[in-house]
Amino acid sequence: MVQGGSENVPGADNQQERPLNPWYVTGFIDAEGCFSVGVRPHPSVKRPTKWLMAPVFQAYQHRDGIRLLEGLRAFFGCGSLIPKGPNSNVITFSVYGFERLSNRILPHFHRFPLQSYKASDFAKFSEIVLRMKNGEHRTHEGFVTL
Repeated sequence: MVQGGSENVPGADNQQERPLNPWYVTGFIDAEGCFSVGVRPHPSVKRPTKWLMAPVFQAYQHRDGIRLLEGLRAFFGCGSLIPKGPNSNVITFSVYGFERLSNRILPHFHRFPLQSYKASDFAKFSEIVLRMKNGEHRTHEGFVTL
């Protein structure tokens, strides 16, 4: 297929060379993204629960696809890229923190909603992040509810 004198076919490879389309980002995350909340005991937590709750938004790619993850980092204006493990060929794009999640990640997916079952995961994640931002996780009752 030739378009405008170019032999390049519009697709994922070309998408990485220009700013990412918001719907492309949503579709990619629908397939390759993850919204999760880690809960683990933590010795420095002073609240009655002694547990730490940490929401994170992540996407993964083989290291050959790192340009796409760099595009996500540029698109959202935040996040880190790290190998999934010491000998892994998989790179992880991760966004932690209430401010980054509530000001950059959540608004995107509210405006450009996920289309798969992951939409319900996102709805739960969004509610948890916003309730944590309001400090609800700092009480025993709030922590248990979340």
